[in-house]
Amino acid sequence: MSSDETDSAALLRAGRDALRAGRAEDAERAFRAAAEAGDTEAMVVLAVQHYRAGRADEAEHWLGVAADAGVADAMLRLGALLEETGRVAAARDWFARAAEHGDVAAMYKVGADAFEHDPERAEHWLRRAADAGHTDAMWALSTLLNRHGRYREAVPYLLRASDAGHALAMNALARDLLDQGRHAEAEPLLARAADAGVPGAWRNLGRLLKETGRPDAAEPWLSRAADAGDIEAIMQLMQLYVESGRQQEATRWGEWLVRHGHAHPAP
Repeated sequence: MSSDETDSAALLRAGRDALRAGRAEDAERAFRAAAEAGDTEAMVVLAVQHYRAGRADEAEHWLGVAADAGVADAMLRLGALLEETGRVAAARDWFARAAEHGDVAAMYKVGADAFEHDPERAEHWLRRAADAGHTDAMWALSTLLNRHGRYREAVPYLLRASDAGHALAMNALARDLLDQGRHAEAEPLLARAADAGVPGAWRNLGRLLKETGRPDAAEPWLSRAADAGDIEAIMQLMQLYVESGRQQEATRWGEWLVRHGHAHPAP
């Protein structure tokens, strides 16, 4: 290791120590000195400090220097900054360069951006990100493959995303299990997805509880989904009310459906 590299490493450590101690100005001086000495890690750290302080132009400068030096994380951050400031075409170029340099988050970003208009490009980058362990990419890839009728290819990615705790994937997998009558397998997945705030899981968990003879437990979940505008949940909730003799509450939801164009008034 050269003396310059040793000095840069020492400056980085000093900057981080100062930052932890709340001495922001001292930290910035140390990071700047290391960056000006050519330390690309310091350039990125300095750019982050500038960005957090509202100095976007200076952040962009240092990210640009680090990105031009081949730092994938700087390319990704520069792309995000450019996108944030409305320079979408330039941002996409940097996202693509970051992906090509092996940044997994950039691979996902490029794939997600291409999802609607370029499925081949989307599949390529989502698959690379998913195979590198990116959970959102696993879910997105399973969705893309399903959309194009490639169900068998989609399932392993759906399972991996669900196993990794991706709430939308857990709900989708549980919905399939529910449709097959495999309630015991679906319930823990739906409970986790519902607790994570997935509206579809509120409805599916309510449906499962209703189908397994627990209407009192089903009602709060169906009500929550219905309040979020879930039409299927509203229909199931109305059925639950009718079955329990609560016709007035069922009628109230029926009137809501009519008002919002989802049903016709009774003749």
